[in-house]
Amino acid sequence: MKVCRIIVPVLALFSIVACTQKIKVNGTLTDVPKGTEIVIKQLDGASYTVLDTVRTKGSGSFSYKFSIRKGEPEFVYFFYSGRKVASLLLEEKGNVTLEADTLGHYSVKGSESSEKLRDVEYALSEFNFEYSRLISDPKTTQGAVNRLFVDYYRDRVKYVMTNASSMTAIPVLYQKVAGDIPLFSQSTDALHFRSVCDSLMGRYPDSRYVQALKNETERREKLFSLEVKLNSAEQLGFPDITLPDIKGRKCALSSLKDRCILLYFWDPSDRAQKMYSLDVLLPVYNQYRDRGFNIYSVALSPDKVGWAASVRAQELPWVNVCDIRGASSPLVRTYNINGVPGGILIFEGSLSGSSIKGEQDLRRELNALL
Repeated sequence: MKVCRIIVPVLALFSIVACTQKIKVNGTLTDVPKGTEIVIKQLDGASYTVLDTVRTKGSGSFSYKFSIRKGEPEFVYFFYSGRKVASLLLEEKGNVTLEADTLGHYSVKGSESSEKLRDVEYALSEFNFEYSRLISDPKTTQGAVNRLFVDYYRDRVKYVMTNASSMTAIPVLYQKVAGDIPLFSQSTDALHFRSVCDSLMGRYPDSRYVQALKNETERREKLFSLEVKLNSAEQLGFPDITLPDIKGRKCALSSLKDRCILLYFWDPSDRAQKMYSLDVLLPVYNQYRDRGFNIYSVALSPDKVGWAASVRAQELPWVNVCDIRGASSPLVRTYNINGVPGGILIFEGSLSGSSIKGEQDLRRELNALL
């Protein structure tokens, strides 16, 4: 037993060491005296965190050893007097040579990824310089500024498409131009985020940068999806919904062609709400069905089996679908449902604007509309 207690930690330590590679950066910062402090930072989300500091030797030389876990490249930055003077993307083991001045001009040898990152940053600097030049010239037209934006955006789209498997695509996706304007700000840019995310997940699944990109990609895709729904809502008069019924068939809200539809949200695990279907909705449905009334009932529940059993047992005759995301479903926010049971009427293809909370509300609206 004592042997095991010794071997297990040793094996764990060996595993960590085996997955870590050393990268030494030999740098020179020109035109600074001996003992000049250089701050080393690393990227942490959208900001920098201080990793360490080094001081220059004669002729501005310095060196620093980084420990990088295999498969987890790191973005590191060198600052002098509060100004970023060089950026590196470290992933290949070995030695890297860095030469920089105090104005942000630098060159890299021994790290192909860092060379590509430098080119990315230089391209951004050139754009910002040209932008500043244009807007400072009173003869510049808005068309010239717009063309500059469009040309640079297209060039960066080309970059991320051709370098989707390179970590240098990440800072491009997050670039801000002309001060604080996100370059990739269109909803359709979610497609570019997804392309890079999928490529990098295949190469660097453990990278915290890639995991953060994955979260941002999913956030953008949700917004894009909502925009698509809202755009279709402009044509339909309401955001469409497509969910499975008790037989597993996808049923769209837009497929109902009735003159007046109650979009109804409920929780099938609540006994009172189940009785509401029989005691209130069923009599109303039977009374107004012939006048062009129907119900699209959305159960907000992860328990599809229990929901389906309840619908079958009650023999509810209208459209019944289930959203397994429950109360966290984006449909709740889209339709501004503050609690269940709750609903809203769609009359002749458009939202009525009236929130239905009880039987009296429902009958009053139906009498007015039908």
